[in-house]
Amino acid sequence: METGRSQFSVSSIIESVRIDIFLFKIMPNKSRTYFRNLLREEKILVNNRKVKPSYCVQKKDTITIEITEIAPMKITPVDMKLNIIYEDDDLIIINKPPFMVVHPGAGNLDNTMVHGLLHHTRSLSSIGGEHRLGIVHRLDKNTSGCMVIAKNDDTHRSLMKDFKEHNVLKRYLALVWGYPPKSEFIIENMIERSNKNHEKQRIVREGGRYSKTNFKVLKYYPGFCLLEAFPLTGRTHQLRIQLSDAGFPIVGDNLYGNDDRKIKQINANKSAALIIKKKVNRQLLHSSYLQFFHPRNNNKMIFRAPLSDDFTEILHSVKSFIIKESINK
Repeated sequence: METGRSQFSVSSIIESVRIDIFLFKIMPNKSRTYFRNLLREEKILVNNRKVKPSYCVQKKDTITIEITEIAPMKITPVDMKLNIIYEDDDLIIINKPPFMVVHPGAGNLDNTMVHGLLHHTRSLSSIGGEHRLGIVHRLDKNTSGCMVIAKNDDTHRSLMKDFKEHNVLKRYLALVWGYPPKSEFIIENMIERSNKNHEKQRIVREGGRYSKTNFKVLKYYPGFCLLEAFPLTGRTHQLRIQLSDAGFPIVGDNLYGNDDRKIKQINANKSAALIIKKKVNRQLLHSSYLQFFHPRNNNKMIFRAPLSDDFTEILHSVKSFIIKESINK
């Protein structure tokens, strides 16, 4: 695996060139598609900000490239249990379990969802490259729930367009620390990659990418609550960073949460919080719902993914501690 981080400034001689072309010229052993993929994954930043492949570099721009490239290898199909909700000739809907990595990447080369998909079918789109066969969108390793997989390139392109234009409706369930001031609320802000920790996103006042999510409280417990989230944009770690920044981090989110501090602030019955603290070993975030129009026949497709076993067990364990449920469910 090739890993590393490069940083350099743009000279006046080569300014006003598309960044994917610029990078291809200085590193001709890589393709423009390679650089476009890195730009989409926010592994190429200009002045610590995400840019599109069409961005034209300017004099004195500082370009940072984070390379975590998997060496060429043939992905071997792996016989694994995939919770397939639906399948036809064009797509597959999977209820991804927690702890499953979606595709090979740095530190996760084997036993990913892609390995399992290749064992299940050889019909997978190739647009994302050899290591992302069929993958239209991602869920974090520790996030569970609905994912759509493309079985051919036409389907992949159509779904990518729908995601980009926000025509795919998504709902998530999240267990969070604290109580929002209202049972229904909206969070809007700008998000960009952190320049201190490239695994994290951060909220910024200027620059970044616009993000918006509608939230609704479903149940209140002592010190925490169950939320339903309706993201209207699809930024990396959007729900996790928005809720953490608002003061309601997702339970078990070690990257953005601060569980110990929240538990200490609970003045009511602490039993439910202690049960959660003892049993949780990942962020309790679940993609529960997907809705889109089928790329081939334009039929409305609606899919619901049941909660994973660990999430269900947590809610069952603290069921007796429910303070109240939202009236308009």
